[in-house]
Amino acid sequence: MTKAYFYIKNLFSESIINNGNQYRCKINSLKVAGVEKLTSAYNSETTNNFEVPATNWEFSDCSDNGTIIDACGLSGLSDSWNPFFSNLSAVYSNIVNSKNRGSFSASISSNLYGIEGFGFGFDKITVPINDIPAGGSTGASSDGAFLVNFDETQNFELKIKVESQTSGAVAIAEINHIYTYNATTGVFSYNYQDVLPATPNPPIDATEWSFLSGGNAGWVDFGIGSSGGALGNDPIVTQSFCTVPRTPQPAQSIVSEALDECCYQSPVLASTTSNDDFKNDINSFLFKRNFSSESITLTLQKNGVTDIPIVNDDYGIFYDFGSIGEYPNYKGVQIQWKKVLTLQGEGVYRLKVESTFLTGTTTTFSIPFKLDVYTQAKADGTFRIQSIQNGFLRHIDFDYSNIDWIDGLRIRGFFGNRQTEYEQEFVLYANRDSKQVRSELINTYVCQTMLIPDCITDAIIEYHNFANKLFFTDYNLNNHKKTYVQKQVVFDSMDSIDYKDTTNFAPLQLNYKDFNQNFVKTNC
Repeated sequence: MTKAYFYIKNLFSESIINNGNQYRCKINSLKVAGVEKLTSAYNSETTNNFEVPATNWEFSDCSDNGTIIDACGLSGLSDSWNPFFSNLSAVYSNIVNSKNRGSFSASISSNLYGIEGFGFGFDKITVPINDIPAGGSTGASSDGAFLVNFDETQNFELKIKVESQTSGAVAIAEINHIYTYNATTGVFSYNYQDVLPATPNPPIDATEWSFLSGGNAGWVDFGIGSSGGALGNDPIVTQSFCTVPRTPQPAQSIVSEALDECCYQSPVLASTTSNDDFKNDINSFLFKRNFSSESITLTLQKNGVTDIPIVNDDYGIFYDFGSIGEYPNYKGVQIQWKKVLTLQGEGVYRLKVESTFLTGTTTTFSIPFKLDVYTQAKADGTFRIQSIQNGFLRHIDFDYSNIDWIDGLRIRGFFGNRQTEYEQEFVLYANRDSKQVRSELINTYVCQTMLIPDCITDAIIEYHNFANKLFFTDYNLNNHKKTYVQKQVVFDSMDSIDYKDTTNFAPLQLNYKDFNQNFVKTNC
């Protein structure tokens, strides 16, 4: 996902003038790869009322600390707004001086609107306009930009409709604002059109007002060459392209099974200054041989060129043959990315596995892991699974019994949206009075991933969900609850794998329940 800023051309300067005219502003469509993301709940629960912007759109003079709006209601001219606040029925991640800013966190009803995961919202007061056709900005800028995170590997389309009328309900304009991005060509565009006249006005190209980085460089650069410019001050939220080409090899473990086929970089974060587990990821790999004469050599490869032998605990916890209790033919490593970061620095890493069996020698690779220093901004938009595995996994013929094998995986997506179910028992007496006997609350949670390859879906569905203990940590800044840290859950059900015609990547939606279901009241 890439974070970009957009304008609704002319609307900020036009609507801030309190002349009594009324407006309504609404997202009409949000499509990824041609698939509509807005849900039926969004269409039924959001209002569509005309409003006087000066009193309903939260205009304010605000200040920006470089990441978020940190103060509003200052003494200068208004430079910030939220024209969607009243009609969207939403909760925002940053409420400052009673002004709703930041990203869309959730609907007030807690029903899914389809906007979740796109970071839709307002966190800048001034964004440069890309007024140089070849890319970049002369320094021209405007207030009132909004932001959206979108997957640069997928076609993207956003439609916003703005209608205006006089105080006497006489229609003035009905303008469609359409923002599109073509993932194949790297071409993006923005045009707006007044469709109110009997013969609609022709569309007006205003591309220079959209797909902006938010920094001084103008347009976001997708690396395709057609967009111009470079990424400005705002980071790429996610990056999903593999930079290390590989030849698929036979799988040797559940962790590396088919992972060579994935053109994907798994994000991992670590800190050189903190030992906090929250800031330091791990990934574990375990392999087995059939005979003592066979060998397995493990190497951590950096950026596809530097081979770092794994022979001790320098880069995590090393398990040589004979070191794992009743499994003398097991060999593996728990990579602790804090150690890797300290000794080798940031980069793209993968585990290289050279196996010499009676049948011959093979070389396999894990997926590549993109290691970055932990920051809140880099963690935003991700969640992390950690599991403890015991027992025999028949489908991969691998026995983890009595090992307590700890593994982890960071994924781009979201965990949360708690829903509660109540189960209550009452005794009904002859006089129709009720007496409570027992009451129980069961929490359920949703896990939603962004577009991920099959090797990652398999790792979740066929490996982590089988774990004896399963923990989720969510890092999304717009999450309603901030306490999903090593939240222990059990797998409940899977809603869907949303397969696409235009890509072999797919998003998952899964459901989990509390591991400790202790919200119980008894009266006898």
